[in-house]
Amino acid sequence: MRLLITGITGFLGLRLFEQAKAAGYDVIGIGRNSSIGKSIIAKGGQFIKADLTDESRLREVFPQVDIVCHCAAYSSPWGSFDEHFKANVLGTRYLANLSLERGIKRFIHISSPSIYFQYQHQFDLHEESTLPLNSVNHYAHTKLLAEKEVESIADKGLETITLRPRAIFGPGDQAIVPRIIRANSIGFFPIFFKDDIKIDLTYVDNVVAAILSSIEAESQACNQAYNITNGEPVALNSFLKSLFRNLSMEFKPRYIPFPIGYQAARALEFFYRSFLKAAEPPLTCYTVGLFAFSQTLNITKARKQLGYSPSINVHEGAQRYAKWYTSQQ
Repeated sequence: MRLLITGITGFLGLRLFEQAKAAGYDVIGIGRNSSIGKSIIAKGGQFIKADLTDESRLREVFPQVDIVCHCAAYSSPWGSFDEHFKANVLGTRYLANLSLERGIKRFIHISSPSIYFQYQHQFDLHEESTLPLNSVNHYAHTKLLAEKEVESIADKGLETITLRPRAIFGPGDQAIVPRIIRANSIGFFPIFFKDDIKIDLTYVDNVVAAILSSIEAESQACNQAYNITNGEPVALNSFLKSLFRNLSMEFKPRYIPFPIGYQAARALEFFYRSFLKAAEPPLTCYTVGLFAFSQTLNITKARKQLGYSPSINVHEGAQRYAKWYTSQQ
């Protein structure tokens, strides 16, 4: 079976390539990082350098494959709406339409539970939970629009599965944990809650397992969305303490009341939007919200319909990440 992975040079895409190749799939990847692309070729994969927002280029290079795993996205909490829309919505639209046109068997779309986010505690969110009237940022908004693109193509006959993995971490992560480490190393790590909040995390290999399960799932499971997590909500403060202990680093939390942190982030966003448009502020309103409110997801649907069963727990995942991170220094 031939598998196409978009965003193959990214964190999730690269890990999916490694495990899919080991499982016997013939893998072709689309990405923009040529140096990582060379390593993919050296490991027996095929690599195509292309931007998914370039429809003519995508049509030119689109290979003959059985399954498409769409992992590519512009996932920054900052940036313009146009940047997010081109990458997350138009890229998905072009890829989905081509998949239908070329007779692809199944289209696996990686979305995000950021579409659920509100500035309040949220527990046991189901796939059908009521979404906020207004998305929290451009990323969440465009990921929701991308899901609608996938729904539209499913109505035309393409088998689709949408996955919403929360807070992916593990070896190779260049986003979540590195930002936490940087914030802590500057002087202190801001804590916007007095009571420990509960969050869901997802170890990267568990997300890969969910994708591989989606490839093999029965057709009855298609044309639906699924929450993906480790299935073990953790207390954020306790997780951070454990993470920094594994990293042999001092964890330096400092409590800042949420209203103060939120107003500080708003001021920073205004300043950067006005004077430093190309740079991302060190703190955004969304980031403050992520570390101020609980959010847990219900994964019963994925367990039952996809056969999803996370095998690497959060504690082991943190240890594996710490070992990898230390080896990189």
